[in-house]
Amino acid sequence: MCFRTKSFLIETKSNIFAALIFAMKLFSFIAAVFILAALRLGLHAQSDAMKDYAARMMANLRTNPGFSGSCDCADYNMNSNPAIAAYIELDGETYEVSNDARWMLGQLNRLTASEKCCLLNIIRKTDWAIPVNIQSAGLPFSITDFGLAITGLKPDFSGQANSYGIWGLPYLAGVAYPLHIDSVYDERMNPAISAMAAAKYLRQLHETFGVWSLAIYAYAEGPAAVRRLTGSGKLSETPLAAFDAFVACILFTNIHQSFMLAGISHEVQAGDTVIVNRKLHIRQISDYMSIPEVTIRAMNPEIIGDIIYGNLRPVIFHLPAGYAQRFNLAADSIANYRDTVFFPKPKPAVVNQNDAVARTSPGADYEKTYYTIQSGDNLGAIAEKMGVSVADLKDWNDISGTKIYAGKKLVIYVKKGSNVVKPETKPAEKPAEIKKPETPSVLQGYILKDTYTVQKGDSPYTIAKKYPGVSAENIMEWNGISNPSQLQIGQKLKIYGKK
Repeated sequence: MCFRTKSFLIETKSNIFAALIFAMKLFSFIAAVFILAALRLGLHAQSDAMKDYAARMMANLRTNPGFSGSCDCADYNMNSNPAIAAYIELDGETYEVSNDARWMLGQLNRLTASEKCCLLNIIRKTDWAIPVNIQSAGLPFSITDFGLAITGLKPDFSGQANSYGIWGLPYLAGVAYPLHIDSVYDERMNPAISAMAAAKYLRQLHETFGVWSLAIYAYAEGPAAVRRLTGSGKLSETPLAAFDAFVACILFTNIHQSFMLAGISHEVQAGDTVIVNRKLHIRQISDYMSIPEVTIRAMNPEIIGDIIYGNLRPVIFHLPAGYAQRFNLAADSIANYRDTVFFPKPKPAVVNQNDAVARTSPGADYEKTYYTIQSGDNLGAIAEKMGVSVADLKDWNDISGTKIYAGKKLVIYVKKGSNVVKPETKPAEKPAEIKKPETPSVLQGYILKDTYTVQKGDSPYTIAKKYPGVSAENIMEWNGISNPSQLQIGQKLKIYGKK
């Protein structure tokens, strides 16, 4: 009896063990199938850096005006899913298609059919808008793929480091190559005009850092980001999210290459170009010439706001085909069209007659004198000293509050023959100026080499080119300049150099 029980227990344990082995094999098989399916669908593990970058890139894409609405893709099949190469080559440089790049491609491939259609139309139309001579910049890839990765090809993109436009071009790079950029006119907003500047800046970054992966990362995150990684020794272990996103964009457009090449002849639209040399409101042109305002703005994205300041400098202006001659013949009429509505003249200030009388001499019995404010003075003390009221003192000198400043002269009317001691009329001596050290504390080991006077058309970049070893950033830091577009003609800039 005991023997049979023991045999039964052994047999039971054996069956349980076999069942466990079978369950483990089944689980392994299911897991393998799931992993293969995930890889097939592009569900690769991604770095946190790639995840964050992809979120920004897709947000830019979804807020791109061309991404919404209905897009015509005819009968094109959006589900093309060919095998992805393990490597890509850029100008003789070979790069492995990383897991981050494959994951990003999966994000693009999982767009709905209508979203893919709109995205492909954005890419194709951007390609057609770029001048053929962009190839002279020597890029081994399509700048449109690059723009997709950097800004989602968003026309009104604005990012960190004062970067704007469809290429996300920084201010200093824009003026260096050279674009016209100021508060009312910014050529970075015109994709066709700024494409060459963006390509040249990329080429310069490639010459600086030696490889395209670092050049593209530097463009997106700033050259300082690459230098920090290089200096910290963490370059090899840090995901270059911007570059991986760019690789994914190349793979995406390659998959849909047949769509990119279709219908080119039907999309290119010619236009006219005129020169505006007077101050005009966009609505004056739109209303007078019966051109939709949205069309004018789309053809002239570099004009910021509503006003064309052709009176300050001639402005190149784009119109639909066939409108140039009419515009030139009607230039005066356009400028006069509802000009008082678009450029109302300022109303003259209303002068209170009582105030006007109060600020003149109280009468023939009074004489005008001056008092120079001393350190520690206040209106009450001055009024008591001079035998006048505080109200009169404020009226005579157009003072609304109580703040006064040492060294400023006050007009005072005193009665002739009064015993009030008249103050000396000579200006108070200026306090001795405290000399600042010529060399900022951050520049120990440097000496002042030159003082440069800003000329018309200057920028920190163009000035830096005159001094070997000096960068635009140096000039801005040495002179406390936060906004490079606010340089003033005649402004003095200090230039330092090593001892």
